[in-house]
Amino acid sequence: VLIRPPYAKPVIQAKRNGQELTIQNTGNTNVLITDIVQCNAGHCTPLAQDDKSLYAGNAYQITLPYNAPVSFTGEFENKQQTYQVQ
Repeated sequence: VLIRPPYAKPVIQAKRNGQELTIQNTGNTNVLITDIVQCNAGHCTPLAQDDKSLYAGNAYQITLPYNAPVSFTGEFENKQQTYQVQ
């Protein structure tokens, strides 16, 4: 059982270093990371088989197959936000 703090707020930061993408949650509650996708020359590739719970203070790293932008969705309390990383 997870108990959220009174003013729960995930803070997502995404950083790319070459073919490595790091998604970090610097907020005070968890967020669900979904739909990590990278498109190259009109072909889009899902980069994760499953959704990822990213807890406060943790980071998730993934190796990118292309030198192209990547997008993912963060979901918290049934609200979704899409992030784009160049």
